[in-house]
Amino acid sequence: MNRLVRFGAEALKPQRVAGAHKWQTPRVSRRKANVLRKKAIRDGSFGSVVMDADTGKAIGGWDPAWDIFEAPAPRPLRPPKLHKNQRDRAQRAEKITAKLGEQEARLKDLNRVKAVPKPKPEDGTLALLRWLKTSGAAKKR
Repeated sequence: MNRLVRFGAEALKPQRVAGAHKWQTPRVSRRKANVLRKKAIRDGSFGSVVMDADTGKAIGGWDPAWDIFEAPAPRPLRPPKLHKNQRDRAQRAEKITAKLGEQEARLKDLNRVKAVPKPKPEDGTLALLRWLKTSGAAKKR
């Protein structure tokens, strides 16, 4: 915080080392600067620097001149995506209630089909002879 007060916006920028082809990292990193900025917004001290009366050191606040980085464009807030089964829950409920409404009619149809007796199977030898005649299995031998 004190580096920001002492050096201003220059504390957030990388510095060129004199006489060499090197760069020195910023005195205050972007991450720490963002933490300080958000803390100042939460505390309500954004726009001014809060100094300690006893030591004379900065203890909080944020000067808008230190905002040298362009803020990202705001994105619209959207509700969380959730899991697919949670998203489709209302549709599944509608589908189930519709199927339950049809259930009585479908059960009646099923019971009507079950009530019709099946034809009894024929005697085994007669069925075998008829099958041999129609399939041509006897001719193949």
